[in-house]
Amino acid sequence: MIAKNNIFNIRTGAKWKGMTGATKGFVEFETREHGIRAWIVLMHNYRVKHRCATVRAMAKMETGTVLTAQEIYDVMQKFNVTFLSDKEINNLG
Repeated sequence: MIAKNNIFNIRTGAKWKGMTGATKGFVEFETREHGIRAWIVLMHNYRVKHRCATVRAMAKMETGTVLTAQEIYDVMQKFNVTFLSDKEINNLG
């Protein structure tokens, strides 16, 4: 689904910022940045739900493209995405 700015192959099931529709069960995004933002939110939610240590990921897509930490950081800044610290997660519930 890279053509629809869904470089992480995120499936439908939630309403995402920048979502323009879906094809064959995969979300379509307005921009690549919206697709990256959705993945960041998914990783954060997984981290909080499972109370795991910091999620570290470099996404290697089917095309062989690798997102750098800088690209991920830039998207986080653009959409003002922040995460809870490991300490905050451990203090939940």
